[in-house]
Amino acid sequence: MKYSDLLKTLWVVFAFAAYPIYLKAETSNDTRNKTNIILFIGDGMSIAQWQTGMIMSDTPLNIERMNSVGIMTTNSSTDFNGDGPSHGTAIASGRNTRKGAVGISPDGKPLKSIVEYASENGLATGIVSANTLLEGSIAPFVAHVESRMQTRNIAEAYVKQAPDVFIGGGMSYFQNSGNDRNLLDELKGKGYNIIKGIDGIGNTCDGKLAVFTSESSMPDILHGRGNTFTESVRSAINFLSHSNKVFFLLVGDMFIDRASHACNTELVGLETIDLDRAIGIALDFAEKDGNTLVIVVGGPEASGMVLTDGNMQKHEVIAKWAMHGMIHTGTMIPMFSYGPGSEYLQGIIKNTDLFFHIKKLLFNEYM
Repeated sequence: MKYSDLLKTLWVVFAFAAYPIYLKAETSNDTRNKTNIILFIGDGMSIAQWQTGMIMSDTPLNIERMNSVGIMTTNSSTDFNGDGPSHGTAIASGRNTRKGAVGISPDGKPLKSIVEYASENGLATGIVSANTLLEGSIAPFVAHVESRMQTRNIAEAYVKQAPDVFIGGGMSYFQNSGNDRNLLDELKGKGYNIIKGIDGIGNTCDGKLAVFTSESSMPDILHGRGNTFTESVRSAINFLSHSNKVFFLLVGDMFIDRASHACNTELVGLETIDLDRAIGIALDFAEKDGNTLVIVVGGPEASGMVLTDGNMQKHEVIAKWAMHGMIHTGTMIPMFSYGPGSEYLQGIIKNTDLFFHIKKLLFNEYM
């Protein structure tokens, strides 16, 4: 065999040998690019609230299945004690802002949220609220207003941002107002299926989905909310998982915060258990899917809950409260995560840092 022929033969052999490696690398990269993220924000929750739920529950909580734990600060740019809107803005946009501000900088400029980044890049997006869709901690993911009290403006932001699915209470805010805009009609014009009540969803997968679980606020777990929240999370995940797109889903629960402000230890535990059931639905999906990261964080801790006594065998908790009423403390909060990328969510981080971790994971910027 001539030397030139030998070189040709070796080149062919090398090319065929290398091809499977190249193909494997391509497949691996494709898998890394498909990391969905489900983010839970439990308003007012620090260690005491979670531990109350753990003690009161007859079975281990689902957060105990999560293999990565970190600690997060919640301070706003103006106060040691943050609040729902400033903390939500920090997580949504990566910028610290003043208390009360929704999706804007301290000087009033709009801050692009992770939902907006995701939509602009062709990802599917969703929002689920245990109460209304206008709550302070979730509003910064869609709206840019001075105050959480600008509920109509927040409702209008849902029409403008048009997430693929949103589920929660507060349908009345989307109906006719003084400016003659009927936001429900505008949503229909954007291809939304408008559904009243979680039972009406069925297997709806076409177009976009807006589900209203109530006309105004939802009741707490002791006054008739039932399984509405958990089924809302299940429905949103089912809808987004059939979109054939990478997705980002935000889930907000405000009821632990309210129970803490009311200094109601039993209700804190029951609401924590209900939130944990919703987290379990997301974890079950993530375990089967293999390409979904679930993150659970709190909002600024509510009212300084301290566990002073209890009985583990009887599932009883006795608590005291350092600051009664609608007050938040500056206590750091736990962060739990499970799935691809959870190794980046450990240690102590600022609330603004979580935005950058989520953005990098969604868009594969760690690789």
